[in-house]
Amino acid sequence: MPYSKHTEKARQFVKRKTLTLGSLVLPWLFIIYAIIQSYKPEMLASNPSQMFAVFAIFLYPVSYLIFVVQSRRHLAKGHPASALYWYQFPRLHAWSIVGILLLSGMGIV
Repeated sequence: MPYSKHTEKARQFVKRKTLTLGSLVLPWLFIIYAIIQSYKPEMLASNPSQMFAVFAIFLYPVSYLIFVVQSRRHLAKGHPASALYWYQFPRLHAWSIVGILLLSGMGIV
């Protein structure tokens, strides 16, 4: 069955975003490694907001993989709108990590 014009545009968009977000996974792994090396467990236990931020950072590659798998699955079914919806998932995840780190750095959280 031939794809519609919208499905092909969505396919190209997902392909570009997969490469863009995929290039962010490797730096996140270095950030995770640096956090593990710099934080002691007793420091994290005394500050729950930092522990939550570290947990959110660990989950970022997982949200990226969810985006890749789900968007490709929806594209294969011919649903371009739902495939593009999954692009928001890792992006919102990254912004929530930034927000948590900023708020915990300012002492609000």
